[in-house]
Formats: sequence, structure tokens, C-alpha cells
Amino acid sequence: MEGSRPNILVRYRICEDDAGLDERSGSAYALIYVRPETNRLFYEGEILSAVRHRAEVVYMANLNGSVFLDHGILAAHYASQYRFAADPQSCLEEYPEVAEAFEHHFGVRAADATVTGSLRAVEGGDFTAEGLFSSIVPGTDFLSCFGQTFKRLKGRFIVNYDLPAIERRYTPEANVFVVLVRSREAPEDFHVDLNRAIYEEMISRPETPIMIDEKLVGLSWSERVRRTYHVSTNRLMAMLDMSDLVFLDEASLLDVAQTPLGAAIVGAGVKADSLRAIKERHLCRIAPKGRSPEALLYLPQPGQSLGKGAVARLMERCSAYL
Repeated sequence: MEGSRPNILVRYRICEDDAGLDERSGSAYALIYVRPETNRLFYEGEILSAVRHRAEVVYMANLNGSVFLDHGILAAHYASQYRFAADPQSCLEEYPEVAEAFEHHFGVRAADATVTGSLRAVEGGDFTAEGLFSSIVPGTDFLSCFGQTFKRLKGRFIVNYDLPAIERRYTPEANVFVVLVRSREAPEDFHVDLNRAIYEEMISRPETPIMIDEKLVGLSWSERVRRTYHVSTNRLMAMLDMSDLVFLDEASLLDVAQTPLGAAIVGAGVKADSLRAIKERHLCRIAPKGRSPEALLYLPQPGQSLGKGAVARLMERCSAYL
């Protein structure tokens, strides 16, 4: 059972920023974790080195792979991806915007296509987890939209191809280093600057290579790092990340409504249960604004440039469709 318990190195203390949703003051947060295959001391050291002059560490832990599985962290972190992988046809019917993007890209009616969730594809024996993960297809055979991926292989459309390989990396032998940092100055470019600093620290040492297939070298640096480490790239993502990976004790994860931004949003009038429901879905509709029609959004993609007040208003609009 020891592997199912988080090893908390710096304990997080629940607090609300005094500034609430005031954009002129308050803190910004970012959560960083390394992938199981890069969870080595050199990587941890480079992350802490990059953080040192930009933010303070307010939580740090080592999480065994069993912690991710036993506490449902992967299912929460990839909530919409697991729903699509479990029943892709039903999800395509529920989200016609995704079906429209699918049909426009592949030139095939979604209802007529052989769409298969990645977990089921692996269970059937037609594909392997690593085969799905590492296979490279032409752009015409690959689509990423609304947080979901579709990869055409052997005449079938595999939904969220990377889930089986991700699951298999979180074994009892794997450990994941997690650190939450806070910037009290909260500059607008905090998340971008932090990500860039971590990247530059890692590429400066041969012991911390960026994990990337040689066929993907054309990607931007911000895309290449995603197979090496994860970092919250905006306030909305940080709020969601914190509720996925910050343990208050050996058994309890931080509730999204207890995060500093979540608490401020609840204080502004969004119900805590609504915020939890939004977090559980990740793929949400928002109520019309002005004359704009309702829109389907994959969280946290809309949060790239949103301040705290804008995130609160977005959550309010999402809650209207729960």
C-alpha cells in the first residue's frame, strides 16, 4: 500500500488570495510535473533551477504510478479524452461540432466511419499501445480538435491514440515529481516565461534531453516539451492541474473550489458544484455572449490569455449549460 500513498515533500496550505479576482494584485500559480520516463534527479534539478528566481515552491511531492491509478488521476486529467475513447460514436453525436470537424477533415460521414477508441483497439489485439503512440501518419490522416485526436490507421479512425501508452507508463515502478509554484507579482507572461526557462535549462545539459521522436523535430519548442514535462500554461489550466495533482494529505486531493482561483470564482457567485462539474467535463458549452451563438470549448485551451476575472466569467457562462 505504500506505493498508493503520495510522498509529500512540501505540504500545500489552502489559502485564498486576498485580491480575489482583482487583476492588479494577487498571485499566479503553475503546476509542473515530469513524465514517468523522465522522472530523474537531473530533470527535477533543472525544473527547480528554472523556478528559483521566478516563483516560490508551495507544494512538492513524489507520486508513485500506483497513486495515479488508485486515485483516478489519469481519468480526471484526461476526462473528455477517456469519454471519447470509451464511446466515440455517442460522443460524436453529443458534440456535432467535433463530428463536423471530423467530416470536413477526413471527407467521411462520422456516422458511417469506423471510429474506435484507443483502449478498445489495443484490447482487441489489432494494435499495440506503443504502436499507436509512435506511429506517424500524414496530416490528411490525423486530426486534433476540441482536445480530441483522430488517427487513421488500417482503415479505422483511432480516437485519442495516446491513452494506452500513457496508462502503461504509470506502473508501480514509476514515480512522478510534482511541484506547484506561486508568483506573487503575477506578471502577464509568467506562465510563458516559466515554461521557456524550464526548457532552456533542460537543453543546456546533456543529462536532460527533450524526449521527442526524430520525426517530430519540426514542432515548436513548446510542443516538443510535452513528452518530457507538463507545465500549466495559463491560470485556468493551473486551477485544473492543482485539483488533479495536489494532495492535502495521503488520501485527499485539493478540491477545485479550494484552489485560490476556484475559491475566488465561487466567491463571485459560481456554485462550487457547478465548478466541479465543469472540471469533470473539460469539454463544455458556453452561453451566448451578446449576439454570438453558443460555443463548444475544450478547457483549458481558451485560457491562454485570460485574466482571473475573465476566467470567472467563462466559468459562469459554462455553468449555464450544466
